[in-house]
Amino acid sequence: MNYSHSLSPSSLELFTITLAKGTILYKGFNDPSHKFDPSSRNPCWFAFNKDHAKKYGGNVCVVKLSKKLVLINICSGLFKSHFTDMLNLLNDKDEREQALGAIGVPDLSTQESLVTLHVPTNARPTNICVRDNGLLAQTKYFNGHSRYSADNLDKVMLKHMSNVYGKNVDGYIQPVALPSCWHREFPQEVCVFDVSRCLLQPHVRGGGKKKRRERSTEFLPDRDFKPGEFVEANVTFMRKQGYPERDVQKYVRTREFPNYFIAKIT
Repeated sequence: MNYSHSLSPSSLELFTITLAKGTILYKGFNDPSHKFDPSSRNPCWFAFNKDHAKKYGGNVCVVKLSKKLVLINICSGLFKSHFTDMLNLLNDKDEREQALGAIGVPDLSTQESLVTLHVPTNARPTNICVRDNGLLAQTKYFNGHSRYSADNLDKVMLKHMSNVYGKNVDGYIQPVALPSCWHREFPQEVCVFDVSRCLLQPHVRGGGKKKRRERSTEFLPDRDFKPGEFVEANVTFMRKQGYPERDVQKYVRTREFPNYFIAKIT
């Protein structure tokens, strides 16, 4: 049996934030030859300052918003509760746990088991909160949820987030640096679901000497989607959940998500 749940823009106002036109964002690339493509229809992650962008790659591109963006506040307890309610309707337990694990739902122990299961041993971080009670206490101000990010978990989270909310919002924002039992501090960031719809343009500031590009990367160098990967993942999910083929094909053509969420319950 399929159940559908409709969302309206007004129903999301309690956990969305508007980012003003003219806001400057920073994108770090690990490959010095990589250029920012404002016509890309893929999702993309951005930092709010150059130093944070360098954690993702030493080649930093500066972009400027040509319109305001409406973004989900992933720090919001209301968002986490609503997102959890939506994903609890899914039959695929593994998909559900991965999507919620990146924002620490339901708890740290579940998140730790996801890290153990999905992150290779040589890349697996240590749970700092085991020996740092102060850091663990800080996470309690965010409903006890510790922010964790890995390229595979983030991609699953984003796939489901865009399917549930993508018709009404442009992406998500983490407006403050969050405590993390894995990264100690997870910096502010913005993620847009579709770059081409957000009117992001490269921004060049005048003056100053040209600096040498830095190659060092400390943080998630491969979180970006490969061409076509995001669309393919969404198409597979939509068909699996029972969306009509006309809505699937409309998404392929326009990248517009349906204004409803289907959960297949058996």
